[in-house]
Amino acid sequence: MLRQVLQYHPQRERYAKRLGRYLTLQFHSHGVMRSSMATLLQQAGILPDKKNPGRTRQMIEGALLTLKTEGVNGKGRLIGQW
Repeated sequence: MLRQVLQYHPQRERYAKRLGRYLTLQFHSHGVMRSSMATLLQQAGILPDKKNPGRTRQMIEGALLTLKTEGVNGKGRLIGQW
């Protein structure tokens, strides 16, 4: 899975690449992970754009959807609001 994540384009798929790399390493180590969105973004090295939070949220949700459809994060799901 990590090989697939590393093939993402570093600019066009920046969030998917960062989130995918972090989630792949965490799932490999721990199997199941429960984390807040703030922790997930911080550990993945993503700084939210405070001037345009809607755009940032849209890009992050798109990245998570990409990872889910390509089977990178397995049965991962969002719980509650972020």
